[in-house]
Amino acid sequence: MVIAESTPTATSSPSPSSCPTPLAALPSPAASLGNAEFSVPTPTAILGIAVGPDGSAWFTEQNANQIGRVTPEGRVVEYPVGRNGPPRGITRGADGAMWFTEDTSSIGRIGPDGAISEYPLPSPGRPWEIATGPDGNVWFTDLATNQVGKVTPCGVVIEYSVSGPPSFITSATDGNMWFSIPSIRIGRITPAGSVREFPVDVRAEFLVGAPDGNVWFLTNKGADFPPDVGWISPDGVV
Repeated sequence: MVIAESTPTATSSPSPSSCPTPLAALPSPAASLGNAEFSVPTPTAILGIAVGPDGSAWFTEQNANQIGRVTPEGRVVEYPVGRNGPPRGITRGADGAMWFTEDTSSIGRIGPDGAISEYPLPSPGRPWEIATGPDGNVWFTDLATNQVGKVTPCGVVIEYSVSGPPSFITSATDGNMWFSIPSIRIGRITPAGSVREFPVDVRAEFLVGAPDGNVWFLTNKGADFPPDVGWISPDGVV
């Protein structure tokens, strides 16, 4: 078990300096398409996907350095990301916009109109996965700097050190964020930044907070072996 005090290791100023206006609530889609497949105009590797407030599915196109969107009607639209890409993880923010990680030290925000804002990290890193927290901020993992960070809706970035390179991250019903450090630990960080880590003997991936109060995950045992499903309780029992 590792416990760290809630002391930020780095903080950035927002860029742009003005705080984006929260987006108005959008109506739910009128109908579902059911099972369907959609062709992406640009050949690329799709890494992250999340549902937006209008029912569209937003996804990251790593090789093409773009954010894609599939509307409820099945129309595919692509938006180029700036020079700080390529994008990887993506999540719906509490402000109604979609937030995503960029491999070269930035966090991006895209509105339903395709307008993109980018927020550089305080120090060079490699943002990996991203999730929205119960505190209204978006939280991300940084593989290159051994940090977990959060971005406020106004674009202020705050980072906290952890014991190793974190990969996956999720929110949980206990009000905290949970993250994995491959083959070593699963960690919990409070909205204030207090970190507690629990040793595990598996490579935990694809964490998700479940209604039962636990955090569930898949284990990566290598390409030749199917994954197991595991869970960790709020007090660290695996």
